[in-house]
Amino acid sequence: MAELHYATSGKMTIKLDGITLGRHIKDPRKNVKDLATHPTKGISMSAVDMNNFTDWGVIELVDQGPGTATMTVSIDSDQIGFFGRASVVIFANGGAKILQQDIASAVHGPVGDAKRTESFHIDNLG
Repeated sequence: MAELHYATSGKMTIKLDGITLGRHIKDPRKNVKDLATHPTKGISMSAVDMNNFTDWGVIELVDQGPGTATMTVSIDSDQIGFFGRASVVIFANGGAKILQQDIASAVHGPVGDAKRTESFHIDNLG
C-alpha cells in the first residue's frame, strides 16, 4: 500500500494519471477552507490563512497497472501579496519514502500568473 501525505498554505491541486485515490486515512481539518477529492481526478484544497499550513492529510494511492504513474501538483495564491506553498510526501513499499517535495508559487500580484506546477513520475508503489 502507498500513502500520499499532503498539506498547503495556499490553493493546491493534485492531479493523477495511472494511479487513483483509495481510502481516506486522515483528512486535514485545521486551516482548511475547502477540500475536494475524486478517486480518479485527484485533490483540490485551499487554506483559510495563507500565513499557516493546513494540517497533514493522508490518503491511500492505488496503482492502476505496470508502467509509470504521474502526479501533477499545482500551487497558487488568491490573495494579493501572498504566495502559496504545497508539500507532498509519498510512502510506499512498507513505509519507504519515495517522494518528498515542497513547491512554492510566485507572489500573487496585479500582473502575471503566480501559479506553479510540477509533475512527478512515480514508479514502484508496491
